[in-house]
Amino acid sequence: MHRTKRVFWGLCFIAIAVMVLLNQTGVLNVTLSAGKIIIGILALAKYVNSTDFRGASVKNSFGELKVYFDKAIVLTSPIDIKLSNSFGELQVFVPKNWNVKLDVNVFAGDCKNEPHTGNEDWPQVRISGDVSFGEIQIIYV
Repeated sequence: MHRTKRVFWGLCFIAIAVMVLLNQTGVLNVTLSAGKIIIGILALAKYVNSTDFRGASVKNSFGELKVYFDKAIVLTSPIDIKLSNSFGELQVFVPKNWNVKLDVNVFAGDCKNEPHTGNEDWPQVRISGDVSFGEIQIIYV
């Protein structure tokens, strides 16, 4: 029993040390012009409301993040959404009328994209990035 407690507290210490070293404080940082979202060690949902959405960069570490792009209006396409997910779960909700091209590198994780048939007149959206020890899920709404 003592060994189990030592292992548990050792893992807790390592997790805290990694948070400090990576400066992952759990603070949501959003810059609308660049569309930057950074999250760490939290469960959070972010709603992107834009009348001229041009792209985004989303980074999730050790947390659960849901990003809703269903209210984002794309006037000029193609646009790029860059995703980075490590040791967490990232769900990305996109409008059904987006043509999404997915290019995500996966290491010891998963990237799920619902089957979707788009129209060539719809906005072209490139989703790229990487996932390690976690999951990225693209969901059409």
